[in-house]
Amino acid sequence: MIFQKFLQNNKWQHKDPAVRLEAIAELSHGTEPSDEDALAAAKILIELARTDSDTAVRIAAIAHLDAPEVLRELSADANEEVQNAAKVQYCRVVSGAARSALSTAERIALMLEMTEVQALLAVLHDCGCDETGLATLNRLTEEHAIDEETLVNIAAHSNNHTVRNAAALGVTTPELLEKLSTLVRHKDKTVYKYCKETLQQLH
Repeated sequence: MIFQKFLQNNKWQHKDPAVRLEAIAELSHGTEPSDEDALAAAKILIELARTDSDTAVRIAAIAHLDAPEVLRELSADANEEVQNAAKVQYCRVVSGAARSALSTAERIALMLEMTEVQALLAVLHDCGCDETGLATLNRLTEEHAIDEETLVNIAAHSNNHTVRNAAALGVTTPELLEKLSTLVRHKDKTVYKYCKETLQQLH
């Protein structure tokens, strides 16, 4: 098992940061978070993310973290690169794009605690959970009154089909419907069809 190998070979303790990076790269994202070896490895990864002397090693470790409280802590780190990496990974955990033990309800609760519009948009753009994505879109629409240009961007570029469709429904301006149809023509048939049918109704 990959996690057993990680724990046993001690490469993550090597004095050469390149070797430590290699050890982190060997880890698999596909293992269940409840796996005992994965939990043991997670503790090591948290320590590397917090204290390693090499920024690249810290960032590589952060990409494997799924604990919101640790990622929040690292989002305030003195190292700006570490901060940014932690913020990105936090959004991926909240959105469901990064595998974790969080339930949908827990992800939505974390999303509701987020205050920055850009972070909420990041949740939408890399979204692994339909329910979380729709709740985030609803919040942005109701609380932050995002404009149609932003909805076009979401409908064209979110990796989540359900989110793209929901965002497209908020686009009603002919010029923006034309723009969206061009952006999704070879990417999302459902959104493309919506744009064309709506444009026909408007003419």
